[in-house]
Amino acid sequence: MSAESALALAPVIIFAPLLSFIVLMTAGRWPAHLRERAHCFAIPGIVVSLGASLYAFAAVALGGAHAAVERSFAWVPTGDFVLRMGFRLDGLAAIMLLVVTIVATGVQFYSIGYMHGDPRYWRFFAYLSLFSCAMLGLVLANNLLQLYIFWELVGLCSYLLIGFWFERPEAMRAAKKAFLVTRLGDIGFLLGLLILFRHAGTFEYAQLFQRLPEIAAATPMVLTAAALLLFCGAIGKSAQFPLHVWLPDAMEGPTPVSALIHAATMVAAGVYLVGRMYPLFQAATEPWAPSVLGMTLFQATPLQFVAAIGAITAVLGATIGVLQSDIKRVLAFSTISQLGYMMIGLGVGGFFAGLFHLVTHAFFKALLFLGAGSVIHGTGTQDLFEMGGLRKKMPQTFWTFLIGSLSLAGFPLLFSGFWSKEEILLGAFHVSTPIFVAGILGAVLTAFYMTRLVVLAFFGEPRNPEIHAHESPLNMCLPLWVLAVLSIGWWKFVMLPLHHLIDPGHFSAEVEHAGIVQILGIGAGLLGILAGYLVYYRQSPAPRRALIALPLVGERLVPGATGWLGRAPGVYTLVKNKYFLDELYASVVIAPLFVVSRWAHRFDVKVVDHFVNAVGHVTLLTAILQGKFDKQVVDGAVNGAGWTAGQVGQGFRRLQTGLVQGYALIVFVGLVAATGLYLYFGFR
Repeated sequence: MSAESALALAPVIIFAPLLSFIVLMTAGRWPAHLRERAHCFAIPGIVVSLGASLYAFAAVALGGAHAAVERSFAWVPTGDFVLRMGFRLDGLAAIMLLVVTIVATGVQFYSIGYMHGDPRYWRFFAYLSLFSCAMLGLVLANNLLQLYIFWELVGLCSYLLIGFWFERPEAMRAAKKAFLVTRLGDIGFLLGLLILFRHAGTFEYAQLFQRLPEIAAATPMVLTAAALLLFCGAIGKSAQFPLHVWLPDAMEGPTPVSALIHAATMVAAGVYLVGRMYPLFQAATEPWAPSVLGMTLFQATPLQFVAAIGAITAVLGATIGVLQSDIKRVLAFSTISQLGYMMIGLGVGGFFAGLFHLVTHAFFKALLFLGAGSVIHGTGTQDLFEMGGLRKKMPQTFWTFLIGSLSLAGFPLLFSGFWSKEEILLGAFHVSTPIFVAGILGAVLTAFYMTRLVVLAFFGEPRNPEIHAHESPLNMCLPLWVLAVLSIGWWKFVMLPLHHLIDPGHFSAEVEHAGIVQILGIGAGLLGILAGYLVYYRQSPAPRRALIALPLVGERLVPGATGWLGRAPGVYTLVKNKYFLDELYASVVIAPLFVVSRWAHRFDVKVVDHFVNAVGHVTLLTAILQGKFDKQVVDGAVNGAGWTAGQVGQGFRRLQTGLVQGYALIVFVGLVAATGLYLYFGFR
């Protein structure tokens, strides 16, 4: 078993789901009983990819080789430059392959029960297969251009899946919003890619990384600009502030889509991009210093900027998640917050920490979304305030959801989320106090809103007597238990041996003050759980008033509150409305674009169309005149010449009588005429 032999399976990993997609896209002509079994054609493709990914992971982990293995071939030869494409396998790619295929396989099995009876059942599995293919191709790419191609394919697939129920206006609006907002970030990605190619002369990672010191010595600001532009792509895909607004609306898609997008594919792509291009971010040490009217606003290296954006996103998502009543939207804002944590890990130099949290988050967040789907399937509602008492009616969903919630909340020692968050907090502790404080605050709020979610959904008495909850079928519960096992803290001991494979030569967290950070991390998680328990389970007014500063809400959470709390409904309104960021986009971005679009439309109709129509009329008139000239003059001249020739011919034909005396007369007349002409001209 070697990494080279595993690399030979790269085409199989990518093209097995693609083959499933191609087969399923012909299913529209299949008999109905075959379309209802479309999963039989989709699941084998992702299972093959899973098997090959397990082999690749084992080959890299057991081989212990730090160096990446690559295989490439000529794609587009253009003169002296040959554009190549190929595959790259290293520790980072191996762990990402495993995460993507495990989650994608679980989602497809889960979808058998969840999507049963949907009229486009076969098409759903086709889109899932194409989505998996795109993400796996992105992970295995050995150059930036190839990564960008699969990156855009992931965006296309997200549009198709989020808008799968396109009959619903909300779903179509969400799909368009996700597609357009992420395109804003992708513009930066493309520009950064082109800048790097302009100065390095290659798209391939290995050659590009080798030339970074040379570029840094000559033009250090180029690397800073390229890193920031590439990070723009990550901001869009990974839903970082300020391009996070698309992710909550993506909940309009089917729940398995939410699990796949939010756990291991689309949103993870941005984190993977920063991780893959980490040598670039390390080499870009020249600070970025934006200024307005000659005044410098701030100075930050690309990694510092990544950490700052991550900290803002982590706190922003957590505070909004506190007040959501839709179970899927709580998890959506939780995803935004946790992606912020990953960016904090990458930004403070904890390369391994950020990717460790990506792995753990993929499993427990997929578990939570699929668990939420099970709740929706069993109750028919997404409103937390219509649920209650589900732990008795849906025991398997409850226990698995509880495991995922505790992992997300960072419950100490037993769950994977605690260990990965601890790594991030440890890195932030050594680099930046404000970012560390933001991380602690985010941890408290995360534990609070997850306790709130569990209590409202599974404890107490049913709030809506019309809802008759029931447990989901086995094909939906089985993936929950698999993901629950993967959300346990044993991942700590799996990831640690892979540290040097995934993160050779990068940041290694110091053990100094590790105990303090661990105590603070444990305290943050337990404090959030305690606050949620007191506020929502015990419903004790005194503790609720004492702990109300934690979720930053006002009197609507605590009816009858007095003092400063009763005078603070504005805080509640601000957080409940997601800081009015959607409205800000609507007024600052969308409204001006609509104005520009209307003026562009008017210019098109009044100027461009009139000009085109005028050109058309002139062309038509010219054609008519040309036709008449051709018919009356050219055709007339040709026809006249023909008629004249005919008449002359007819005249000469009359002379051909066949009589000797007639010919003799012609000869005589000719001689007389010739003699006369000779005499006339000869004597002049």
